[in-house]
Parts: sequence; C-alpha cells; structure tokens
Amino acid sequence: MSSFAAWIGDRTYRQAGLLAFLVSLAAVVRLFWIEHPVLWQDEIFTWLYTRETYAHHFSLHRTTDVHPPTFTVLLKAWISVFGDSRTAMRALPAFIGALSVPALFLIARNWLGLPAAILAGLFFIFHPLNVHYTREIRFYGVIAFAMLWATYFYLELLRQRDMPRTRQWRCAIGFTLFLALTFYLQYVSLLFMVLFGAATLLLLIYDRDWRLFWLLSACIAVAALLCIPQSVHFLGYAMTEGAVRNSWIAPTDVKVFYEQTMTAIAFPALAKIVVVSLYVFGALQLWKQSPRLFIFMMTFLVLGPLLFALVGVFKPIYLARSFMGALVMLPILLAFSVMSLPRSLRPLVLLLLAIAHIWALLPDYPAHRLPNPGEAIAAKASGWRGATVYYDEQLTRELAAYRLPASTWHVLSRRSPEADEVAIASQLRRCADAINKCPPTILVFEQRPPFDSDLGEAWSAMVTRLARISPVRDDRTEAYHRFVMFE
Repeated sequence: MSSFAAWIGDRTYRQAGLLAFLVSLAAVVRLFWIEHPVLWQDEIFTWLYTRETYAHHFSLHRTTDVHPPTFTVLLKAWISVFGDSRTAMRALPAFIGALSVPALFLIARNWLGLPAAILAGLFFIFHPLNVHYTREIRFYGVIAFAMLWATYFYLELLRQRDMPRTRQWRCAIGFTLFLALTFYLQYVSLLFMVLFGAATLLLLIYDRDWRLFWLLSACIAVAALLCIPQSVHFLGYAMTEGAVRNSWIAPTDVKVFYEQTMTAIAFPALAKIVVVSLYVFGALQLWKQSPRLFIFMMTFLVLGPLLFALVGVFKPIYLARSFMGALVMLPILLAFSVMSLPRSLRPLVLLLLAIAHIWALLPDYPAHRLPNPGEAIAAKASGWRGATVYYDEQLTRELAAYRLPASTWHVLSRRSPEADEVAIASQLRRCADAINKCPPTILVFEQRPPFDSDLGEAWSAMVTRLARISPVRDDRTEAYHRFVMFE
C-alpha cells in the first residue's frame, strides 16, 4: 500500500485518476441491481410528491410532506429528463452518493495521508449504511453528501488556519452553504448545526484560538440564518399536524437506543465486535496523532447519537437513518485504525473487513422482489375490469402512484368496518338475485395491520360472514395483503 500510495502521490494527475476510479466504483456499487427490491412505502410517497407543481413544493404552507422540498424538487427535475422508472429515480441519490467520495478522500488525505485516504475511500464505497440509503428514492444519502462536504470545508479552515484570505472565504462559504443544505433536506439536520457548534467550542477549549472560533461560529450562524425562510414550514405544519404522521416512531428508551445504534453500525452481529473494536483502537491512536481531528470526530461519532437520542426522548426521531449524517467519518476512522496496526496484521484484518462489508451488502440485492401491494395490485388490475373493488384506505397513495383506476373503486375505512360490511353484503345480495351474472366483487386489505391487530381480525371475520352470502372464488395473500374475490 505504501509504495502504491507513494507512486500515486508523486503526480497530481495520478491522484485525480485514482479519485475518478473511486467515484466510478462507488457509482457501480450503488447502481448494481438498483431496481431491486420494489419500491417501499416512503419511496412511493417521494415518487407521488414529484407530481405536484414546483409552486406547490416551494409553498411554505404545503401539507403534503413533513420534510423540506429540496430532494423532491431535484427528483422532479431529474424525472423530467430520465423518466420515473424505478431504476431512473434511484439513480439520482446513487450518483450523488458517489460524489461524496471526493470529500471523504480529501479529508483523509489532508489529515492522515494518502494510504489512509485510499482505504477510507474503499471502506466508504462499500459501507453498508451509505450504500443502502443511496439506493433509495429518499434524501438520506444526499444528507450524507452535504455533511461530508460541509465537514471537508470546516476541517480545511481548522487545518490551514493561516491560508490565503481568498481560499479562507471559499472554505467558509462552502461550509456555510453545505451546512444550510442539510436543513433544506431534512429538518432534524438542525441538530448537525448544534454538533458543529459543540465541536467549535471544544476546539476553542483545546486550542484557545479565538479568531478561528469566531470565524467558524459566524459560518454556523449564517447557515442558521439561511434556514429561516424554510423554518416557516418547519415550525408550522411539520412540527404540529405533520408530526402526527411520524407517530409510528417509538420514543427513545434504552431498547430503541440500542437497536438503532446497532443498526447504524450496519455490520453482521459477529463483525460488529471486530469493527467497533477497531473504531475504539483508531480513536485512541488518533488522539495521539491529531488531537484536533479526534475532538471533531468524537463530537459527531459519540455526542451525535447521544444528542439525537436525547431529543428522541421528547420528540421521537432516533432512527439510524436520521443521524446517519453524524457518522459519515466512520470509514476514515476505520482506515486510520487499520493503518495503525502492525504490518503483519493488516492483511488479515483487511480480509475480514472486506468480508464483513460484502456480507452486510447482500441483503440489498435479493434474488426476488420484496412484496409491494401497489405493484401486486397493478399487475392484477387489468383483469379486474368491471369488478367492484374495495381496498384498504391506506393504499390510496400507492394506487395513485401506480396510476390505478381507483376513482371507480370503494374505500375500506379503518374506522368503520361494520358500515363497509353492510355495503358489501348488500352488493353481494344484489348480485346473487340478479338475472344476469354480476362481475366479481374484490376485497384488498392488510392481513395483519402492525399497529391494529384487532382490525385485521375484524376484516377476516367479515370475509367469513360475507362468504355465506356469496362463495369465494379466489383468496390469496400477496405483499402482506389479502386479495379476496367473491363470485
């Protein structure tokens, strides 16, 4: 590694070529089999939001989404060029995720040297959490991109405190804009500003550099000011009515903290022990070599999850994907840890880490599609022409996303299944008495609603009673939903 790194570092164009290779490899990893699995619910929501007008997205009083509009607007523009196939839509966050590599590479190279930068780039390219969330039609991978570039500019201001004024202004502007961008991607990113502020204060205590403290503090303050316009939506709908839509997130307790933290580490159970041990070893070595970088990293890697968990006690937000932006430096820490090991141990550790990374990625590339009721219904809808269809009200968005003819169908209300049963029974009796044969009647509902088991049992009991009026022609379960067809 050292001789290769020395050869690469001998010429600027060689480093540029290496960086281009790493970016291309990151794109390939994220694009590989990107159409699998099928879209899941949050991806469908994002897809559906792109059909709103630009004016709607920029409205500070919109009530269709609890998140800022930046990613959806980008996706809407992307779709206008590349279409809205599953592959095309997922390609946008995948490409943005690949463009995170240069920031991480430059941070590692400037602080720890080229060999560590190469390893960090490779670890990041195959990092399970980042790969997973840059293969979804969501904004989480884009937040990691913004956080890495904000971190790069922040650390450049810290590393080169006597840099030329022009470059200092460029780094200050870059840090400010990328930090503000995180808020325009997701509102909980406001906590990243708190973490940058905490790191700045801790560095002041260590360095006693007031000039740098005021410069970094001013950048954070300006970033916060830039967020004021979007704060109208944040403090309005997102914090009041919109918060109800995230009520499924459990308040942070010891169990939630443990589960989500382990999810964020993202490696198989046995590998977690090895990886976490390397993180700790790397942190101890980093303190010896670069205390300032150590202080910054620990602020985000340790205080970051704790801050999100603390807020999560009062406002449930503690999910691995929510605080993923605080963990973007982990591949650098892992690379530095490996480079700090005795040379004789490095090949074995690198082999184990390579296996752990690939093993952790395998669930992202299933051989078969995972269930999705929208696609399952779309596949059957052509054979339902003329049928009387009753569907679970929670499928409304999915039916709209797949442009299914739900306007002629009937909604099964989750609040009054008894009234629905009366209407369906009346429909079945009318068909049973009709001289001419009626088209079939079809029910589609979630078999076991995760937050309302009684509702699932009520619907199943309803089917049993309705079968006494009209025989069931077909009854099957697909994508966690039950499809019942009456004669």
